[in-house]
Formats: sequence, structure tokens, C-alpha cells
Amino acid sequence: MIKNIISLILIILISSSSYSRDKPSVLEAISINEDMSEFYNYLKISGLDELLNKELPWDWTIFAPTNQAFAKLRELDSSILEKESYIKNILIDHILAGSISSKNLDESIVIEKTVSNKPIELYQTSEIHVKDMIVIKEDLSARNGIIHSIGCVMFVQPSIEDLRLTPEQQKNYPITSCCMHEKKEIELWKSSIRAR
Repeated sequence: MIKNIISLILIILISSSSYSRDKPSVLEAISINEDMSEFYNYLKISGLDELLNKELPWDWTIFAPTNQAFAKLRELDSSILEKESYIKNILIDHILAGSISSKNLDESIVIEKTVSNKPIELYQTSEIHVKDMIVIKEDLSARNGIIHSIGCVMFVQPSIEDLRLTPEQQKNYPITSCCMHEKKEIELWKSSIRAR
């Protein structure tokens, strides 16, 4: 009886481990998703594809802007997607070390750090939110992480520069994230990159 139980456990472990290997990596999952083809191309241009392709002891959480999100950004300012350094600085704000799915979140705000070491607020009501951005498609599972599709390109900025916030909010939250919807946000982002 015990021998049969041990055999059954081994079979389950072996089959779940091979199932995990059969899943695509986050990079592969992005590359085959038609609505993330621009994000995939920019990952390659920036060299971040190499980082996501490495076998590392942690998983990734990726907030992947859709092709439409990149099209909107290009309409506002196409130059932002022409410089490799700009692209890399934008994309590292969309990647977190660690696996965060809808199962990990509730209405309480959780603060996580991006690969660029900037804190962002995550929470869930009926949808996952990254500060004021709603995740369009959540929990696309991969071998080494989770991908969430978002409808805009994120802008992570010092709160003191976010005029939508009260002085108290600016003090309590040093970094805030929002969508790049306006030219002035892009100009602010560019000046923060040049100041580094």
C-alpha cells in the first residue's frame, strides 16, 4: 500500500515537472502572442530579451503593453521608441522579479518593485490594477513567470512631479505610475531620463 502511494506521488511529481518544462518561457509566450508583437520587438531591441531568457532562481511578472498601446504612444511622440536607451528605460518599469497573479492580490494595495527598482502599487477589485491602469488580460502563465497585458505604456515617475496628487500623497508615495497619455508626460519622462 505504502509502495503504491509513493509510486503515485512520484508519477505526479514527474508529470507535473515535465508539464512545467512544456510550458513556454515568458519570452516565448510574449513572442507568440500577436497582440504583444511590438513589446517583443522592443524587448529584443533593448536587450532585455536576454535577461528574460536566462534560467534564474526566480520568476518574472511582466506588464506587457499591447500593440495598440505602442501605437498610441507613437502618435504622441515617435522619438521615444527610436532610441535604445529610451526603450530600455521604459520597459524595465514593466518587469518585476517574482510571480504576481490575481491569486496574490485583493483590494489591499501591495507595493512591489520593478526591475528598475521603482515601487509600484498593485491591487485587485474585479480586475487587477497597477495604480490607475487596469490590466486587460491577466495571468498568462509561463514556465518562468506570469504576463499581464495592459492597454498603455507605463510611466513610473517621482510623485513630486505628478500634479494629479495632493501634497500629502506626494509625500506618502515617493513613486507613482500612470499611462503615457499626454505629450507633457512624455516630456517629463524624457527630462527625468536626461537628468540621470
